[in-house]
Amino acid sequence: MSLKAQQSESTRTTLIRVARALFTDPGYAQTSTEEIVRRAGMTRGALYHQYDDKKDLFRAVFESVEQELDDRITRAVLQETEPVGQMRAGIDAFLDALLDPTVRRIVVLDGPSVLGLQTWRRIDDSYAFRQVSGALHGLVAAKLLPDRAVGALAHLIVGALNQAALAMAVADDVQRARREFGDAFGSMIDAMLRLAPATGRARAPAARQANRAARRR
Repeated sequence: MSLKAQQSESTRTTLIRVARALFTDPGYAQTSTEEIVRRAGMTRGALYHQYDDKKDLFRAVFESVEQELDDRITRAVLQETEPVGQMRAGIDAFLDALLDPTVRRIVVLDGPSVLGLQTWRRIDDSYAFRQVSGALHGLVAAKLLPDRAVGALAHLIVGALNQAALAMAVADDVQRARREFGDAFGSMIDAMLRLAPATGRARAPAARQANRAARRR
């Protein structure tokens, strides 16, 4: 990397770090570009050389927080060796991350309004939908879930997670909300898997019986 590229990277890193703290508290609307560059020890020209405006800087901060969240979920999932445990671990890691005021403010509360719902959803889905659909395909591969409408089910679960995130973001007692949603998602996974014997694994014995009958004929 050239010296100029290194300097640009250092500038972006500093701006994202400073803006992240300010966008968390007092928040995006209450943060001016003047305050960002003052705390970063830079000029406005340096900021606008890297980003089009405050909204563009917010998007960079938003994506960095989303990437950290994705990495955190991935680490939690990889600690488990079987698909049910992986799905539970991923959801728990997501709910635990919502205890962080930065995640609640930047990803949940300000993200949709600053970026616009479509842009926010497109970025969020690139992480959340991929994680959830991957977990569901793991359940399908283990024959714990029928192989149909996985995409639709993934969208439903992501929607439920986003609703939980919004509720936690405005909860008076976020720790209590975390426990309640953890219990609720645990019950949802249990209920989902209870349906599997009738629609998934139960088909295998029936297929074996049909094969035996065919061989007898």
